[in-house]
Amino acid sequence: MGLYEALNDMGLYEALNDMGLYETLYDMSLYETLNDMGLYETLYDMSLYETLNDMGLYETLYDMSVYETLNDMGLYETLNDMGLYEILNGMGLYETLYDMNLYEILNDMSLYETLNDMGLYQALNDMGLYEALNDMGLYETLYDMNLYETLNGMGHYEALYDTNLYEALNGMGDYEALNDIRLYETLNDMSLYEPLSDMGLYDMNLYEALYDMNLYEALYDMNLYEALNGMGHYEDLNDMGHYEALNGMGLYETLNDMGLFDL
Repeated sequence: MGLYEALNDMGLYEALNDMGLYETLYDMSLYETLNDMGLYETLYDMSLYETLNDMGLYETLYDMSVYETLNDMGLYETLNDMGLYEILNGMGLYETLYDMNLYEILNDMSLYETLNDMGLYQALNDMGLYEALNDMGLYETLYDMNLYETLNGMGHYEALYDTNLYEALNGMGDYEALNDIRLYETLNDMSLYEPLSDMGLYDMNLYEALYDMNLYEALYDMNLYEALNGMGHYEDLNDMGHYEALNGMGLYETLNDMGLFDL
């Protein structure tokens, strides 16, 4: 099934079209995206077959695998030992996601039961995707900017690969901002430097990208420290090994340098 059909079945075509993303996404292969990200085996092991099947992606995902990616990021053991609920709960996502309503999309993706079991359904119940993106400071940016500037923050690997984000974000050739937030070290520790370098992303000006996407303001407004910390208790976060997980991913320094722990 093509990406349009998958997106249409998920009820996302209109949203993506309104955001000006469809035309760019239309020419991309989701198979390549997920294959390059090595997602299939982990998704399969996490019992998301139904999700993938309902998204029309199973056939294209048949020969893939994320264990190595998660392992290189230092997340596999954490995910395995703690379970997704504990991770999401410990990261304070329940509070952050409160007031969103993605039930229809999630239900079509067969994620309702999983999210309900994780205690997230109520958190996702009262807001459409537009409002969620708008509150995150992303909708206007997504609408006004082309896909290049926004895909990195959204994590679309294949889109980054096909659109050459380097050209879009690094037009000014500003390496200093990137270096200041230690992205190279983060990417390198996550074993992502090489693929990102091949994609031309290494030299992107991430600070400017985040700033243009209103993410710094959004993160500040959301009080990310509280979100990451759950109910505002650092000890809880530390006890669940979140620091170790972040540190293993090389993200602790990045988040710290971005001032997110001081919010």
